[in-house]
Amino acid sequence: MIVNFIDSTFKGRDAINAHSSGTTWKVTGCNIHGINNFSGESEGFATIVLDKDSSNNIVDINNTLFTTYFNKVGQNNPNATEYLIGLRGENCSATIDKDIAGTQYTVYSDEKGGLSDLSEKSGRNLKVYNGKYSQDPTVFLADGKFASKETTAENALYVVHEHSTCNFGHTYCPATCPDTCHTLSHYIPPTPTAPTDNVTNSGSTAADNAATNADLSGSTSTSNGTTTATVDKTTADKIVDKAVENKSTEVVIDATANTTTATNSTTIAQVTIPTETLGAIAEKTE
Repeated sequence: MIVNFIDSTFKGRDAINAHSSGTTWKVTGCNIHGINNFSGESEGFATIVLDKDSSNNIVDINNTLFTTYFNKVGQNNPNATEYLIGLRGENCSATIDKDIAGTQYTVYSDEKGGLSDLSEKSGRNLKVYNGKYSQDPTVFLADGKFASKETTAENALYVVHEHSTCNFGHTYCPATCPDTCHTLSHYIPPTPTAPTDNVTNSGSTAADNAATNADLSGSTSTSNGTTTATVDKTTADKIVDKAVENKSTEVVIDATANTTTATNSTTIAQVTIPTETLGAIAEKTE
């Protein structure tokens, strides 16, 4: 059985409270206003409920405005909650904007509810395809969908869309990108690449082969068969520090040129080392 709600306005406890089974509820172009006035000990309120005695029901929501809120009694009750959809029955499911873009769902008491109660039997069977939401819908997003947070003067809404780039065109927003652009469900900060240290230690004093190795191959130049390399102060300081740390008996400086042609092949290698570095190595190592 298919039940259609089209271009209608609902106000009250629930717009739909289903106890039947095998029914598809299609909600299109409607305004639904749920009011929670609960004063009891506990309750999971929702504007659309597929109840515990129902099964195999489907709710298909498109282009519908939801406003769910508490009256004074409900607001003052810490045990009262509110959800857009309560999927309490077996094998129940719901989709939002699978066919039409435009649903906007607003919760005025965000800390007391959400889109669907995950503790219910079918609570995770909600798939969100499009729309704007006052709470992060990430856990309910359909495959290939993403949510980004947009802040206006009135409120902050999570907007669901099909791409993972922000308003500035970043696939993954850098730290400098405004919060309004972060693609929450797809935002993966890039893993920083560990810098390659051109000075390393090898061997050990126990094996009598402790050595400090400096690789200058990335900063050489070759001309007319002569390769030249200069040990800059930063590299020189690292050579001294690591040689002392490792108790190195040997310092190896690799000035191998990255040449690929015969005309650039090396016949002479020249390495320039600061005088104070040589002195420090001689003084601080054995």
